[in-house]
This record gives sequence, structure tokens and C-alpha cells, in this order.
Amino acid sequence: MVVTVKNVVQTLLSSTVLAGALAGAAVAAPKAAVVIAAGPEQAEQAVAMSETLLGLGFDVTRLEAPDAAELSDALAALADQPGPTAIY
Repeated sequence: MVVTVKNVVQTLLSSTVLAGALAGAAVAAPKAAVVIAAGPEQAEQAVAMSETLLGLGFDVTRLEAPDAAELSDALAALADQPGPTAIY
């Protein structure tokens, strides 16, 4: 079996989400994530991570080479989320 970063992160996120679900939350809170690709070299990884997080039920905002204002806006919106959040 080949171990990839995507597999490890997916396993960790799945475990975290499962642990949260088993903790007895009465209503599932929305999950949000921001995935950032600093440049073209990271775009493929950002797409893979976005797909993984989408599969786990996250609403994903993906940024590719964001400027300071775009990054600030995305992180501010994420901070306003009531449920679990992730930044990659």
C-alpha cells in the first residue's frame, strides 16, 4: 500500500469528524475549510485536498495564489463559521 499525504490527511480528518460525531452533537454544525495554493506548483495538491474535504462534508473555498485582500477575506469568513473549520 502506498502512503500518500492525501491518504494520511483524509484518515486524520475522518477520525476527527467521527470523534466529533460520537461526542453527541445534537445537530451537525456546518463545516467550512479554506484551501490555499500559493502558486501553480501547489494547485494539484490543493485540488486533491479540496476534494477530500468536500467528501467529508466541508464547504470548501479554494484560493490559488491569493493576494493579501483575498486571503484576509477568506480567513475572516472562515472565522465567522459556527462549526468546525480547517485551513490547508
